[in-house]
Amino acid sequence: MNPYVLASVRPPVVTPVRTPDVIMWLESLDGSQRVDLSSGPVRWRADATGLGVPPVEVLTGTSPGMAGATVEDVYTTERDVLLPVTVGGRNWVETWGAIERLREITDPTNGVGPDGNFRLVAASPNGTRHLDLTYRGGLEDDGQPSQVRQNRVLDLVAVMPFAQEPTEEDAEFRLISTPRPFLSASTGTSRPWGTLAITASGRLNGATPVDLLSAVPLFPTLEIVGPGTSVLLVGSNGLRIEVPLGLASDETMRIVTDPRRPSIRVNGVLAAGRVALGSRYEPFGKGTTTITATIPGATAATRLRMTWRGLHRGLW
Repeated sequence: MNPYVLASVRPPVVTPVRTPDVIMWLESLDGSQRVDLSSGPVRWRADATGLGVPPVEVLTGTSPGMAGATVEDVYTTERDVLLPVTVGGRNWVETWGAIERLREITDPTNGVGPDGNFRLVAASPNGTRHLDLTYRGGLEDDGQPSQVRQNRVLDLVAVMPFAQEPTEEDAEFRLISTPRPFLSASTGTSRPWGTLAITASGRLNGATPVDLLSAVPLFPTLEIVGPGTSVLLVGSNGLRIEVPLGLASDETMRIVTDPRRPSIRVNGVLAAGRVALGSRYEPFGKGTTTITATIPGATAATRLRMTWRGLHRGLW
């Protein structure tokens, strides 16, 4: 009689690996360098400051005989960031190699632009956002180097205080052969506004919605591709851009409305004088802004393009 062993096979117990809610890294503006902060030899530590909402200044005014004060203005200032990190490796070479990578990516003498020279990127359930930063201190060393662990506190500043989306969004308005309302949606597109259109008459419908998901008002960049004997753009937010002499068929006007570094160029050449002095550049807030555009002489080649980068108060 042969013995039998009865056994039940149970599936192995798998312990799920919990991923961090927030993953952060440092990255050069051109993307050529990266230092992970949630894994590897460099880890960000608790007690970081400046990663929530940016600071604001409140201007108040008083009147004689009146108790208290009134709020006259509120504006957001640059954001100071203190980022504690621990740098550690298996030996002196690994530890100081990681510190050297921190030095290289934060080096302010290696070309600093208007917004800084590197960024802090955070990926969370709310998406990926970044702060452009400039280094002020924290890597001077304490005179007692450890072979396996170094603690540093990076002192940084973000002159653009709002966290930015990783990529720009855009909307292009163009002439189509069959006259349709401006910004009328076409099917088969992933964009919420669809394919946008300028009517053949050149007069754009006053109810032309531009929908922004940015949590913070922003100043978009506008590109107008000729031809057009004149251009007038009027927005429900107070925007008014007038180009009295219009644009030729081989001209593209690029208007950066951001007051931090405004620019008006035609085919890459400065051309602020071609925009009327009464023009106003106003921010676009979250939700829908309507635009009326008048472009006499528009053809199938005429384009109006808007680009912007979504902004948020918090890094996540």
